[in-house]
Amino acid sequence: MKQTEAFSPLTVIRHRDLFLLVLSFGLANAMLRPILESIEEFSFYSALWQGFGISFIVWFAVHVVYEQLLKSSSAPADTTSLAVSFLTLLLFLFPSSMMAWIGLGFYCFYYSFLIPALKDPDHRIFRNAVLIAMALSFRVPVSDILLKISADFFLRFDALATELLLQLYGLNTERKGNIVNIEGGHELLIMTGCASFTNISLSLLLWFTIVRSQNDYWKNSHYLFLGLLALVVFLINLVRLSLMTLSKEDYFFYHDGTGADIVDALIVVSSIVLAFACVFQTKREVHNAH
Repeated sequence: MKQTEAFSPLTVIRHRDLFLLVLSFGLANAMLRPILESIEEFSFYSALWQGFGISFIVWFAVHVVYEQLLKSSSAPADTTSLAVSFLTLLLFLFPSSMMAWIGLGFYCFYYSFLIPALKDPDHRIFRNAVLIAMALSFRVPVSDILLKISADFFLRFDALATELLLQLYGLNTERKGNIVNIEGGHELLIMTGCASFTNISLSLLLWFTIVRSQNDYWKNSHYLFLGLLALVVFLINLVRLSLMTLSKEDYFFYHDGTGADIVDALIVVSSIVLAFACVFQTKREVHNAH
């Protein structure tokens, strides 16, 4: 007579389902506040059109994570993972977006590097999704901390680069800290929202999301693509800042108008092109190695 297996939650809860549960609660906690603030300020349909105040790149990364998770497989969850998941869910009870991002980031780190079963090739899709989720989660706190620590440096650097570019065009400029002024013209105060660092962090997230969802390898050549992308985005933002300095009309055009949309599109296209170039290069290296 066959012995009946005792019921255990470990036989029914798989790593993927557990991670999906914690991820959903974490993202809800982290993104709910800016979504509600956007709806309150602009109305629901206007806020919806603007992505509820959240970058399209962030929404795209969230979509890719869920898409990868839903087509992945994983082993049954162990007791340690259940405990870590429970503690992370308790952390999400605090109504803090920053705490939610940090908690979710460390939870993804645990799943990415501390569960040996996920290093199995059969679970590569699941691990890729977790790595993308980790990059998404840590982007906000890391960017926030770096900007708070080095905001003055980043803003002064952007202002200096803007001044030099304007001088190359033969314009007489004067700079004081992060303020750039064209002689007898418009004055531009560069704030953190316009800093190149913010755009670079989003473009790197988009690049990583595409690259990681397309292959499982990390090559030294990836660092070259990362550096190139950061440089391209910096130059695009530098041109934008320089154009915003020319007049009040140019400022509003490139800060909030069609010009801003064009700049954002250029950054997205650059990120996509360099991501697929990296994917192609990686596949060629792997093919040649075999």
